[in-house]
Amino acid sequence: ESDDRFMGGFLWEWCNHSFSLGKTADGTHKYGYGGDYGDKDQNDGNFCIDGMVNPDRTPTPALLEAKYVLQPVGIKEIDANKGIFEITNKYDFIFLSRFDCKWEIVSNGKIVDSGTLGTIALAPHKSEQIKIDYKTSQLKGASYVKISFVLASDTEYADAGHEVAFAQFRLDTENEFT
Repeated sequence: ESDDRFMGGFLWEWCNHSFSLGKTADGTHKYGYGGDYGDKDQNDGNFCIDGMVNPDRTPTPALLEAKYVLQPVGIKEIDANKGIFEITNKYDFIFLSRFDCKWEIVSNGKIVDSGTLGTIALAPHKSEQIKIDYKTSQLKGASYVKISFVLASDTEYADAGHEVAFAQFRLDTENEFT
């Protein structure tokens, strides 16, 4: 068995280091760095704003992307239309039984069905297939299934219901563009 883990992929910047330049005409907050203040001789000009949160600590889209990439549960489509998926526990020591597995069907931007599978007692570094019983035959237009793992009870870092992992898959429908 190969060990495909590696070291790397670290988050280099948590917070953007910058000062406020005020608001633009449209009300957008603008931050400056590396020479934006006319200080060309005092810095090397190679700074950039590429952190997970802005200087005022509001999240950037990169924070959500990092959460998705680093999530501790893998969710792989086997056959979305039949509700068959493979779940992988990426934890080293924790069973997935501390999470509830939930699902929802979204069609044309509206939730049309949802449910829960409850907890799945999957051991660390193990995978198993799950089957979700939902019907896709009546769906029309763009439709997706979202599967998520949420905390089953309160923890020190978040309340029950906090989403720790998710994936979304397109469903084949009769008239996708209606």
